[in-house]
Formats: sequence, C-alpha cells, structure tokens
Amino acid sequence: KRLAKISQLVTEHKNRQTNLSSAFAKIAEMVQNRSLIIVISDFWDEPSHIVTALKHFSHRFNEVIAFHIIDPAEQHLDFNRDAELVDIESNVSLATDTRQIQAAYQKAFEERSHYYKNALADNHIDYNLLPTSTPFDQALFAYLKKRSKIK
Repeated sequence: KRLAKISQLVTEHKNRQTNLSSAFAKIAEMVQNRSLIIVISDFWDEPSHIVTALKHFSHRFNEVIAFHIIDPAEQHLDFNRDAELVDIESNVSLATDTRQIQAAYQKAFEERSHYYKNALADNHIDYNLLPTSTPFDQALFAYLKKRSKIK
C-alpha cells in the first residue's frame, strides 16, 4: 500500500520542476515505524529545502542514508570546448566555453557538496557522493565496509 502511495507522489510530480523536498516531506509523513531510509538522488533542488525534508525522516527516529548520484562530467565540467548547457526542466540554454567557467563551477559544486555533508551530518544523516562512473554494487560494498569499521 505504501509503494502505491509513493508511486502516486512520483506521478503527481511528473512534468513539473524538481521538488524533491516536497516529495520527501510527504513520504516522511507516510513512514509509520522506525525504518532505514535510503535516498538515492541527484539532489538538484534547493539544498536547504532538501536538508529540511530529509530531517523529517531523522526527526521521526529513522536511520537515513543519502547517496548523491553525480556524473563526473557534471561534477568537474571537464569538456575543454564550447558547450551548450540546457536545463532539462525549463529548456533554458546557455552557450559557453566551459574552460572559462570551470574553476568557478567546480568551487560551487564543492561548496554544495560540503554543505550537504555538514548539514546532513548535523542531523545524523549519512551523506555519500556517488559518481556514476563507479558501479553501484562496488560503491555500496565500499560504503558498507566503511560503515562496519565505524560501529
């Protein structure tokens, strides 16, 4: 029954701009018992809204693990050529020489990642950056191995 409700939320949010925080908050309200919540997402929404939404899970005494999926090309913007960047949600495009904006982009990306890591850690949520170049099973195994050493 819960899967149907989650599926309904996804359907309701289709063809709209990303609003992960709203979806997470609604799902958190549906979780009745203490649970292990694993979120696998690109987290492209307002970072403070995502943190607030994920806090709903941890405040309900759930254990939360967040996997931030990112394409290395998106992380590093390492194209070394002109590119047209297109927002897939709004279809707004920007033509640019990626070499001109690469350093500022990488700095902004690192700041965003550090914000997630620190803000989520402050709320007992485990944050993990996961490049798409790493097979998920290997990343999950590495995470579980790291986690077993902590406990």
